[in-house]
Amino acid sequence: MLLLESGRVVPVARLVEATWEQDPPVTAAHQVRKAVADLRRRIPAGTEVIATDGPGYRAVVTDDQVDLLEFDALTGKAGQALREGRRPAAAEALRSALALWRGSVLSGTGGRVIEAAATALEERRLAAADQFFDLSLALGESGDLISGLRALITQHPLRETLRGQLMLALYRSGRQAEALKEYGEVRELLVDELGIDPGPRLARLYEAILRDSPELAAPERPAAEPAAPAGAVPEPDGPAPAAAPEPAFPVPVPAVGPQAPAERVPGQPQAPPHAAATSGDAPCTLPYDLPDFTGRTRELAELFDYARGSGRGGDRYARVVAVDGMGGMGKTTLAVRAAHQLADRYPDGQLHIDLHGFTPGGKPVSAAAALDSLLRTLGTPGDRIPEDLEGRSALWRTKLDGRRMLLLLDNAVDAAQIRPLLPVSPGSLTLITSRGRLLDLDGVEWVSIGMMEPEDSTSLMTETLGEARVAAEPEASAELARLCGHLPLALRIATARLRNRPRWTVRYLVERLRDETRRMDELSSGERSVAATLRLSYLAMDEEYRTAFRILSLYPCAGTDVYSAAALLGTSVRDAEDALEFLLDVHLVRQPDIGLYTFHDLVRSFAQSLRGPATADDDAAAVERLLSYYMTASDAACEVLFPGRERRPSGIAPYEGERPGFRDAEQALNWFVREQAGLLAAVALAERSGHDRYAACLSRNVGFHLYAQGQLDAFWSVGHLAVAASRRLDDLSLLGISLSNLGAACWKLGRFEEGLEVATEARDTAIRAGDRHTEGHSESTIGLLMTMLGRYAEALPILERAVRLAKELSGPATAAETLTILSTLYERWGRYPEAADAAREALEIAHGRGNEIMALTDLAFAQVGLGEYADADAGLKRARDLCDETRSPGDVALVFALSARVAMERGDTSQARTFAERALVLGRASGAPIRLAKVENIVGQLHMRWGEHEAAMAMHSHARTIASSMSFRAEEAFALVGLAHAAEVFGDSAASAEYRAAAEELFDFMDLPAHRRAY
Repeated sequence: MLLLESGRVVPVARLVEATWEQDPPVTAAHQVRKAVADLRRRIPAGTEVIATDGPGYRAVVTDDQVDLLEFDALTGKAGQALREGRRPAAAEALRSALALWRGSVLSGTGGRVIEAAATALEERRLAAADQFFDLSLALGESGDLISGLRALITQHPLRETLRGQLMLALYRSGRQAEALKEYGEVRELLVDELGIDPGPRLARLYEAILRDSPELAAPERPAAEPAAPAGAVPEPDGPAPAAAPEPAFPVPVPAVGPQAPAERVPGQPQAPPHAAATSGDAPCTLPYDLPDFTGRTRELAELFDYARGSGRGGDRYARVVAVDGMGGMGKTTLAVRAAHQLADRYPDGQLHIDLHGFTPGGKPVSAAAALDSLLRTLGTPGDRIPEDLEGRSALWRTKLDGRRMLLLLDNAVDAAQIRPLLPVSPGSLTLITSRGRLLDLDGVEWVSIGMMEPEDSTSLMTETLGEARVAAEPEASAELARLCGHLPLALRIATARLRNRPRWTVRYLVERLRDETRRMDELSSGERSVAATLRLSYLAMDEEYRTAFRILSLYPCAGTDVYSAAALLGTSVRDAEDALEFLLDVHLVRQPDIGLYTFHDLVRSFAQSLRGPATADDDAAAVERLLSYYMTASDAACEVLFPGRERRPSGIAPYEGERPGFRDAEQALNWFVREQAGLLAAVALAERSGHDRYAACLSRNVGFHLYAQGQLDAFWSVGHLAVAASRRLDDLSLLGISLSNLGAACWKLGRFEEGLEVATEARDTAIRAGDRHTEGHSESTIGLLMTMLGRYAEALPILERAVRLAKELSGPATAAETLTILSTLYERWGRYPEAADAAREALEIAHGRGNEIMALTDLAFAQVGLGEYADADAGLKRARDLCDETRSPGDVALVFALSARVAMERGDTSQARTFAERALVLGRASGAPIRLAKVENIVGQLHMRWGEHEAAMAMHSHARTIASSMSFRAEEAFALVGLAHAAEVFGDSAASAEYRAAAEELFDFMDLPAHRRAY
């Protein structure tokens, strides 16, 4: 980490994160300091190499000591050469820079932080490579570049720039056919991997090669290069080639040059150099227009459209345009920029007045006081200004009659403050800024502004902080923008702090901002403060809305609906919606969709900062109401979606407030999908707040949905959380259920050994609790996991007992599921008649209950083993008709894979290919390794039959990797058989024999009969 950021201070907190990521020990900082002390002893002159500096450490090294610094120096040298027009020297410097790379950066080791750094370095390497090959091709090289290009393409097969360079190099080397083949290969790869065709630039190059275009001829090599000018200044640290060569292959591209100012709108007059540049003696009191204004292109265009009269009324009325948005969004900055851009359209004057609707320590300016100021600005003597509001308003309108004036009313608080100030002359324009939309102000065109786009945030940081500093830390700069919520005020404060602290890196400020408890304090500079800005909006509200604002920030996820808001507030849904709509009007919440409300990140941080000992009881009651709502609503949704599940008392009183009703399964599923993030966050909130019973019981409900949707990692995570909560409660019944569900998650994820341990504990716990239902479910899971591990003889009696228990106690759904597991065991063991019988019994029980798919699939596997392909085909068609690809995609992938095999056996190759392709797409997207291994083995066998031996070998090789990693012995053995067949076709008898021997060992372990040991 120190060498990655040579010369910069790396805080201890950053070193802790890089080493331990999410779970550092209590002694982490101490261990870092010990490690530094040890390094200093082991490195010659170690105290000089590693310097203690402020909050962390700094590596003091020279360019020739670290290859990364040498790489930076060489790419900087290339940039300098390009600016001086010395392209051969630039190419040579880049060649030397790229020669420093000897493989994967950092050897592919390290955690998330190191991986992110490695990825960024790899991107820099690729950028240098792109430039080097472009330069070399432009200098007339071709054949010498081919091997290097091929090596890079092997590592980055989807990078179209490298493909284009290789195609051109091949073409110029007289290898036109190979160049065209490269295009075919990358097109096929892009279609298979991403579902897209190559970009237009590569397509045009392909067409040019196809017609042997003379534009593609290599340029003559330069005889010599100009010498570097005397006194040339070396490029600063870091790669910054400012004058890239023209693209090597002649394909039309947009011209590259200085970008037009983002705020400039076509057809609009350019802003005068200064307000004083307007004609005559017309008054102008507009504020200073910021030179570093960036972004807001859409909002400016919308505002200019209204100003030109495209809104209501056209030119018959005075135009009024209002800009509303949350405090800190840059409303005034936007309005001032627009006013300067429009100034020359209003030659009789441009006036600005701050109405102080939200000013620290101040009161809003009254309409009468505002009119007094405006009239004096127009030259009206004080003794001629009426005392009353009506008289001043009438005089103001008389003064504006016939004039073309621009009026900027900034920081308005309400419509009553604005209405007397509005001109009536058709030639005038009024711009208003306000934090809330003034709904009772008629005839106004509104422009709402929200967060800046990420690219605009980057532009703002570049303008305020400097291009070099942002470019030096692109990832940290992007994270800084995110932590600032893309809020212009926050970004300006953050960049101002960095400008005033030149020794701070962007990463260091990011580290400070990551601490949410300190974030609002960090975003404060001088008189400017995000918290102070938001506090003004907060204090302007009535007490009931302040309370609602604070309590709603307790919601643990991004967006709340009216039901969860009502639960938090302890009100009716209608009252909760009224509160949310008020907060929406004053821009303290946002509405990304109908019925959904979200906080801006910094607004949430501010709202949470309002909590303390005085609010603790109210906050705790709100959290419990929310958990009660989610528990009751998820119970109701599960009743509709999973009617066969066993009902268990939770010991939690039902929620008494309003909740959504579920008339059918579609409504229940839509609710679960919409609320999933909130439910998962609620489970975590229950754990954090000590509500262990809610955590365990809510996890069970959410787990049913996650399992059905194939979201297995999340299912596994909530399973662990439920087990921990149940242990703390010392509730044996709840612990048994939680362990049993976690065992099912382990099975789906291929964590067989962990799952077996968990399921065994679940069974033992259930026996101690006298819970025979959970005992039977756990027995079933134990038998299933033993089947996966190839321990068939041990699994059989356990599964037979589980079937008996299921029939006796657990109802039809559990019995059908356990019978399909028993069918799987028989089929893998080669006992096909018994497998078919178990699957038919499962199908008979499951019929009409919505869980027939796996019974049909298991029956089809048995029928394939018996050679009954017509019956298997009919059953699989029924299964496909029942499938929903959005739910349990791994199971659906298995249906399609087996369908492909049966279609092939019945002679329909076209349909077999279609089914196989769909199976692979679903299997790879499912996150279920047990399904993907099986699917790839089946499809690999089909590729062998189609004569596509390389594809078959790739499929079986990947299946073997997956299966061996989780001891899935059956699929590992079948993958080895497939590899043996492929190696034999390729003439590699030694490899084939080795694969067969390894497969036989696994078959012996599983005690498989001879007819089951080969395809």
